[in-house]
Amino acid sequence: EHKCLSEESMQRGLDCLALFAERLQGFQPDAVRITGTYTLRAASNAQVFLDRARALLHHPINIISGQEEARLIYQGVAHTQHLEGRVLVIDIGGGSTELIIGERFTPLALTSRKMGCVTFTKQFFARGKLSDKYFNAAILEASHQLEPIITQYQQLEPILTQYQQLGWTTCLGSSGTIKTVRELLVARHDDGIITLERLEQLKLQMVEQKRVELLELPGLTEDRRPLIASGVAILIALFRTLGIERMEYSDGALREGLLYEFEQRQHQDIRARTAFGVADLYHIDKAQAARVEATAQVLFDQVAKSW
Repeated sequence: EHKCLSEESMQRGLDCLALFAERLQGFQPDAVRITGTYTLRAASNAQVFLDRARALLHHPINIISGQEEARLIYQGVAHTQHLEGRVLVIDIGGGSTELIIGERFTPLALTSRKMGCVTFTKQFFARGKLSDKYFNAAILEASHQLEPIITQYQQLEPILTQYQQLGWTTCLGSSGTIKTVRELLVARHDDGIITLERLEQLKLQMVEQKRVELLELPGLTEDRRPLIASGVAILIALFRTLGIERMEYSDGALREGLLYEFEQRQHQDIRARTAFGVADLYHIDKAQAARVEATAQVLFDQVAKSW
């Protein structure tokens, strides 16, 4: 409610990181990259957790923006799949959902929306009841996330318009929520292709079972049971709103994007290539960008010692 990590949740995270800390002993600093995403962007007491985590891991933790998370997810998909034509990539995480349209290794549109399977579970399914009412409320909220953002100065272009104008030939989903949905479909002797019709059938099955703790679906693991309803609701909203016809699953995601970029940095900076591609796409004034860079470096040199 107050965007504050509880002591219990922080301790669970630290217990998990302690296992990684053992494996990281002896690694050089430049051989390790630790990345935090939505929860550590949003939590009001994130710094408390970060301080304890850094003391445990002995390596810096880099908190990335939603845009950067989306970019890395796309790189993970692009470098683990054979992509042809324009591709829509969707990744549903615990606190946010990333949507990217790209061609080959270049993202053309990136966005991160504040809807995830954990946050939606707490918001709409916290009582454990599965009904049309709660599903429809979750679907409606997810649909609203794609509508225009209103500020005191202007109405920003809605994601829906931008993405539909760009268009795509293939839709790929990544990470745990979409992987779980695919496994549920495979267990029903389907080919694992995600469609709106099949998502509606999953929703109906869950509503018939009435309670989260009573859910028994072939292919559903114990750890995914509490989150699957919200994941299906978000997917239904995305399929309806964006007009997605079918979605396939991609093994690659954020982790693979980080690994590929990390490994390739010494040969070819993928991040720089992506940035130049975006600069060309939006006709960025590179001379002005260079002046901003030079000014930033001068300012940094003046404060670096005291910092």
